[in-house]
Amino acid sequence: MILNYCKYILLRYLFRLNTPKALIRFALKKHGKKIVIIDNDVHVTMEELNQNVNKLCHGLLSKGIKKGDIIGVYLQNQKEYIEIRLAAYKCGFIFCALIDDFPQKQRLETLNDIKCRVFFYDKRLTEKDIYEIKVNTKIELYIPVNDIPDVQSQYLKLFGKNNTEPKTKIKPIEISAIGFTSGTTGKSKGILWSHRAWLYSFYHFLLNNNTATYNMVILHVVPLSTAGSLILLPALASGAKNILMQSFDVEKIAQTIDGEKVTNLALPPAFLIELWDYFTANKNDYHFSSLKSISVGSAVLPGSKWKEMIKTFGPIIQQSYGMAEVLAPIASLRITKPDTKRLKFTSVGKVIPQVKLKLRELDSNNRGVICLRSKTSATGYWNREDLNRRHFQNGWFITEDIGQLDHQGNLYIIERIANIFKMNEEKVMPRGIEEIIHFFSGVKEVLVTKRGENVIAYIAVRRNCKIDTLQLKKFCSELLPEMLRPSIFILLDHLPHSTSGKILKDKLEQTFENVYTKISVKPEK
Repeated sequence: MILNYCKYILLRYLFRLNTPKALIRFALKKHGKKIVIIDNDVHVTMEELNQNVNKLCHGLLSKGIKKGDIIGVYLQNQKEYIEIRLAAYKCGFIFCALIDDFPQKQRLETLNDIKCRVFFYDKRLTEKDIYEIKVNTKIELYIPVNDIPDVQSQYLKLFGKNNTEPKTKIKPIEISAIGFTSGTTGKSKGILWSHRAWLYSFYHFLLNNNTATYNMVILHVVPLSTAGSLILLPALASGAKNILMQSFDVEKIAQTIDGEKVTNLALPPAFLIELWDYFTANKNDYHFSSLKSISVGSAVLPGSKWKEMIKTFGPIIQQSYGMAEVLAPIASLRITKPDTKRLKFTSVGKVIPQVKLKLRELDSNNRGVICLRSKTSATGYWNREDLNRRHFQNGWFITEDIGQLDHQGNLYIIERIANIFKMNEEKVMPRGIEEIIHFFSGVKEVLVTKRGENVIAYIAVRRNCKIDTLQLKKFCSELLPEMLRPSIFILLDHLPHSTSGKILKDKLEQTFENVYTKISVKPEK
């Protein structure tokens, strides 16, 4: 009861904060001496982080950058990324992070479109890349941020001598950031977020997540430029130790969890399955008992993997539903006793009380398009009025997800609209096929799609396993209607992913062309 009362008092205080800038001040007072960032061998306390942020604020202000100006960023997970983002929160700059997977052409188009005044970049961009950007855009200030000392000094020279709080007044409804969708189901879209949206995402996390502890050690694997940014404010406000990793390296992740005693991990399903597969193949080499919470988001964890993962990690997996346009959490489920029925999709739990959800265009199975209303909703898309009219209607965001609610109010994500295809004039939702194939022994990951008149299943095979495609075909024939059975199976060691864990379908198309003549099961005539 005392613990609940203390939490209530803390919440009452926190709800008085109305911008991320105010939340940062709270984190400084509460956790000033704690180490909050570990970037390779660099350890940074909250006080040191705040001083760097303030110096960066004054340096940018002295260069004529003002409230409302757009700050472009192309950086991996590193402390400078966090410094720049917090400086934007404090000064009212609009923070715009380019996704790691953007090719150079898309970077040029995006930078030219958003018209940022400052551009921070890392060593992944060559001199030729930067030359092209300078020729094709009107960016005034280019700041390289690398781990090479003589180059890194260019970033440090931007720091002002003054480390006091900038006096810029921030309104909650003002735009704080432009983010981008992954673009795996269409052209990437710029999303406008207000300061209020980020703050309420933090509040919703606090109210609906019971995994936060005083001594959290969080490993950041997902890029901060994408879904990784969702837990940044909650992590800093709770005084967590944030270990930054610049790319998904399953062996390095396993070593870090074991060596640094990581307590909290947030991963997309593809990365978690890869980690689980690696750990089970090398379980004598690592110890994961420090893990207290594994958050899964950006896609739904296959139901067949629940029971196996709980055997490995314990009942610590929490599946959440959210998206860039409506910041998580929207719904969440702590997975403790998984349903092993093969035909039952994995639920993402009940919608949290702070979010309203409705389904429209219901079919005969009461499945419909998910519509959401939340204080964490984006204010719209950048320069896309056509999409704004279609998706942002009277305070509701119309998603591109098909969902279903059971009689207990649990939400099921049935399929992305863009993934649906037709067979014999009937709509096919491939995720249902994928769920079935996941139950076949040795399957690590699967993606089902259509090419011509054939249903194709791309399958990543688990370590130390072999899959007989004839047996797999027989398995599918027993559980799937004829129309839904894949006629082509392509077995791979790994499916190609973006840095945020999304399957890259265009690369699978290239794979199909390369291996079609080598497959063991030919398409049916």
